[in-house]
Amino acid sequence: MTTPVPTVWRDVPILMTVRDFAAKHPSFKKSTIRDLIWRANHPESPRYGWDATGFNLCTVRMGRKLLLDEAKVFAWLGAQQKGAKHG
Repeated sequence: MTTPVPTVWRDVPILMTVRDFAAKHPSFKKSTIRDLIWRANHPESPRYGWDATGFNLCTVRMGRKLLLDEAKVFAWLGAQQKGAKHG
């Protein structure tokens, strides 16, 4: 029998470094994630402009350390798919 997890703990986001995220989800390369982070934080990015992708909402900064919120990354990915034109 499992003990139910308190609501408070279910609301705690799963944060991980780019390296840990790429290791846990091998379909995401570290270089691709770093590129998304760079484009989200550089207004001079010629292709996207100031965070046109919204990926910066998936990141949490603690000083110099940057962490990814796992649930928000997959929510962002789903939103990108909904906005894509197919066919």
